[in-house]
Amino acid sequence: MKELLKTSLLWIVIICALPVLLCARKVTALGESTAEPSKSGYDIPADMSDGLPVFSLESDLILSVYGFEADGITDMDIEEYVYRAVLAEIPKDMEYEALKAQAAAARTYAVRRLLAGEEEVCEGIYAHIACDPEKYQTVLTDREISLLYGGIDGDIPQKARQAAADTAGEIIVYNGSPIIAAFHTANGGMTESGENVWVDVFGGSGEPYLSPVESEGDLHSEYYDAEYIFTDREIIARISAEFDSSGDLDGEYTGVNILSATPSGNVQMLEVCGAEISGEKFAEIFSLPSRNFSVVQGGGTTTVITRGSGHMAGMSMYGADYMAKCGADYREILLHYYKGAEIGKLRINQETAVPSEYISSLIGTASGFGGTVIFEHKNSVKRTFSTD
Repeated sequence: MKELLKTSLLWIVIICALPVLLCARKVTALGESTAEPSKSGYDIPADMSDGLPVFSLESDLILSVYGFEADGITDMDIEEYVYRAVLAEIPKDMEYEALKAQAAAARTYAVRRLLAGEEEVCEGIYAHIACDPEKYQTVLTDREISLLYGGIDGDIPQKARQAAADTAGEIIVYNGSPIIAAFHTANGGMTESGENVWVDVFGGSGEPYLSPVESEGDLHSEYYDAEYIFTDREIIARISAEFDSSGDLDGEYTGVNILSATPSGNVQMLEVCGAEISGEKFAEIFSLPSRNFSVVQGGGTTTVITRGSGHMAGMSMYGADYMAKCGADYREILLHYYKGAEIGKLRINQETAVPSEYISSLIGTASGFGGTVIFEHKNSVKRTFSTD
């Protein structure tokens, strides 16, 4: 009888303690890190605890960068790349939330480069990125950071590193794919359509998230209403040097006549000395910061009034800074400039593969990808692709 009583009491204790033990186990599990470690010491979030969509890929988050150290290849952790890329791109000291938005854009670019795979950046040399600002979003070395910002431990470098850490693993996605995270210095009050900037890349269809949006902060930038004055003779000389040998000039100089412009104000075509020239080519010939300009002529001079700097598609850095000053956080900034996009998180995974033709359409190049990618969204079914 005593043995039966002891056994009964033991079971009662176990049953009563079980919920407590399970609860304690659950608390321990929730307290454990679910992040993937990285070389830079940042944690790459690997769950959906905050409701963000997840973008998973097989390969380590390591970029091969050519030219960072002399002519060799440097393997760079993606978060280290983000920190250095932000410092290479920002035009000035910016509000912290604007720096975080820039960090997310740089990381998204890096992920697309990882998906595209290494390409020939120099004869016989393959890497994800080369230190060539004409083709890639480049990074700064410690020496360059010191020269530009008064030391790697200065206020701006420290803010940039913290911005990378505070957004670690976050990228911008559209329909499950990392976007073309285009950005520019400033615009004329409205961003440009990606279709109008990169017709050859998008095949004339454009990307929905690179549609024009208002950008009030750019109206207050130093690039708004900048004036460049040229004599009529200088206009004729520069145009003649560019086109006379081709026989395209067939008229006298009657001024610079704008023929067409986009709704955002970027000049598409103009006529000068009988030749039709694209706004982009005209800006290149006269070293203008953008192709958003108007012209005032008279008295033997031509005044070109420009607005903005860069291609003007995607996020404006001056606009982002202004939004941050007005209280917007980095996610609000990103979702304003990339219409219909979402903020997603990276996760290392080992499951399936995306076919080369899908990556080709994603990146806009003929590059394939030998790794694994999974696209997951909250409230949706996992989509996987296989090359087998």
